[in-house]
Amino acid sequence: MSIRFQLPALSETDYRVFNVRCAPIRIHGLYHPEEEGVFRRMPQEVADKVSTKVSVLCQNPAGGRIRFRTDSSFVAIKVTYENRPYVSRVAAAIGVGGSFFFDLYADSRFVAPFFPPLQKAVHDRVVSSFDLTDGMEQRVVLGERKMRDILIHFPSHAYVKNVWIALDADAVLESPAPYRNELPIVFYGSSITQGSCAQRAGNSYENILSRRLNLDFCNLGFSSGCKAEEEMMRYLADLPMSAFVYDYDHNSKDADALRESHLRGLRIFREKNPDLPVLLLSRPNLCGGEEMTKRRIEVILDTLRYFTDRGDRNLYFVSGQDMLFRHDPEMMTADGTHPNDFGFFCMAEAIQPVLEQIFPK
Repeated sequence: MSIRFQLPALSETDYRVFNVRCAPIRIHGLYHPEEEGVFRRMPQEVADKVSTKVSVLCQNPAGGRIRFRTDSSFVAIKVTYENRPYVSRVAAAIGVGGSFFFDLYADSRFVAPFFPPLQKAVHDRVVSSFDLTDGMEQRVVLGERKMRDILIHFPSHAYVKNVWIALDADAVLESPAPYRNELPIVFYGSSITQGSCAQRAGNSYENILSRRLNLDFCNLGFSSGCKAEEEMMRYLADLPMSAFVYDYDHNSKDADALRESHLRGLRIFREKNPDLPVLLLSRPNLCGGEEMTKRRIEVILDTLRYFTDRGDRNLYFVSGQDMLFRHDPEMMTADGTHPNDFGFFCMAEAIQPVLEQIFPK
């Protein structure tokens, strides 16, 4: 498989265009993606009640995936973004690849990213990608005609309004194969959970795990906006899911603030989900020093002990320090806080054995 950025123009009889909101194409990980408007991850009216951060960031389609099967020799993409700034401070300072680029996988293997015109994307903030008849479009060439499973990751921080794909005019288009879990795993956390600083959207730890284990998921990570507010925890408690990843640590300013909210948040969730598998994570860095890190981990372990002492046998814990020191901690982050691609790989490596216990093949 190969990628070429400038190809001979196609006539309008050479391809067909499909709105990704329409069957047989499937969109996973987003809230009512069939509805027109900006793709979002939760109801806007709920997000507005949680916080200003969540109200804005719920409109980022982090974790969203477009899936279908086709025998087309190429896939082209057209995207329109909302007219607003969408590059986060962290992403702008460190690298914006995963923030507003889509990336494509065929048969579970990475093929190519879809880049909008970067200068226009940053400064004009409205991008409609290329006209397939002018020879300047970005078209990912897949090679010989055969059926393939196509996966396209939404970016983590953009505000995306519409997406279309183009395929060979005579290509077969079918629904994707189902995931192993009928209900998604829900990940709740901070900017790390949202995927900040992944060079490509597909390199966030949730996307890595989803591809490896063929599991559906929903990313409810909010950069600087994960505080386990009561409104948020009650919303999470009502979501249909197969497991819950409580990646809540980083956005509490210190261990004392974390102690006030970590147990309380999980108690709200457990009231309606007493038997659901829950994975507790701590942050994969040493922000604030080793002593503060130890105190924060102890808070999370106190939450674990509170429930296990009351007979809860469906809680799991993965320490962020196990992730940080799994390989080379000096290479794991982009800024000392946010994992880079290698860091997300280490996170996936640490979490995968637990998910394999919860979802045995």
